[in-house]
Amino acid sequence: MFVRCRGTSYQVIETYRDGGKVKQRVIANLGECATVAEAKAVWPRYISRLAADLASWECCLREGLEREAKCPGCRYRMPLGYWRQDGKRIIEREIARCRRRLANEETNLRRIMEIGEADVCTSSPERSSLRA
Repeated sequence: MFVRCRGTSYQVIETYRDGGKVKQRVIANLGECATVAEAKAVWPRYISRLAADLASWECCLREGLEREAKCPGCRYRMPLGYWRQDGKRIIEREIARCRRRLANEETNLRRIMEIGEADVCTSSPERSSLRA
């Protein structure tokens, strides 16, 4: 396994053979973290933020229909006029998006936590083969 950089995003890549051909697959996305150790420290906080966003949107949906004021624990302000238009449908769509993203990121964090530091090379095979 090795860490590959794509722009500002890093991925843990595994190389394997399939029918005599060499192929690669993404094991985990590290985001902007350049190392697995850094990702293990940063990703739990990132997931906590996503969970807080989801809770805020759910609070808006629950409390937004009754009052215009900001509900406790909610980071978003939804005016009553907004609810008379398409607000409820938009908030429900945002909640569904947050739930999907949170599930995907929790799966990615589990993959990151399963990766051992000794399993990951510091340079990619492509770069080392270019040097030879």
